[in-house]
This record gives sequence, C-alpha cells and structure tokens, in this order.
Amino acid sequence: PPQVRVAFAVVETTDPNSMLQRVSELVPEVIAVRAELAQTSGHAVDCMFLAIVDIVSLQTHVLVAGERERSLAAAAGFNVAPLSEAARGLIGEESARQVFAMAPGKVRRQAGLLTAMDPTSLQTCLRPPDLAQSSPPSARVSR
Repeated sequence: PPQVRVAFAVVETTDPNSMLQRVSELVPEVIAVRAELAQTSGHAVDCMFLAIVDIVSLQTHVLVAGERERSLAAAAGFNVAPLSEAARGLIGEESARQVFAMAPGKVRRQAGLLTAMDPTSLQTCLRPPDLAQSSPPSARVSR
C-alpha cells in the first residue's frame, strides 16, 4: 500500500498565549520545515502539524498549514472544540482558520495524535481520487 508521511512538531508550554500570538509566523515555518524534511529525506511529506500543548490547563491547539492538513485534522477529530474568544483574539481572525482546538483535557502528544489518524482518513484526505480506490495507505509512527 502507498505510504502517507505525516510529520508532527509538539510544543509543550505553560504559556501557550505566546505561541498562539505567533500563528501567522509559525504556519509559514511549518510549511518550510515540511519542504525541508521532504528534501533531506528524499521522500514527500504529505502533511505536517504543529501542536501547542498547554500543560497547565490541558488544552491542545493544532496548527494546520494547508488544505490537506485541515482535511486530515478534521477527520481525526482535532477540531471538536470551538476556538475560544480569547484564543481568537490572540490568533487574529485571519489566522484563526489555521488553528484547531482539541477538546479540553484531551492533551495529545505526537504518538497520540498519530494514532487518531486511521488509514481510511489518511486515504480519503491525502490521496487523489484515482488512488482512493487502491489499498489504504499505511501510517507508521516513528520517534
């Protein structure tokens, strides 16, 4: 089966506001890192996410850099909680579309985020329609 390569970066912090204020700067960096990973590994990286985990209030925000990431994040249930007004104020309305809020208390680290993505979601969200009929892609967690 075709492989789908998903990269994650996780920031665990006691001050998520400082990271959320920088979403407009962080998204282009996520895109650049995704491209760099593909270049250095010799393999395309289909999606890359940056999770900002507030370890005090147990809240996770996931940055989505593009439509593939948005589609996969929605399928994996990363957007179950609406962005709070406070978060929207920090992020800004223009960048708010690029941030998903996970359910409060659902702190997920890299392996937990990856296991939320089942092969069917990966296949549906990441592959062109002609590949959607083929075998589901495999997802591999590596650390």
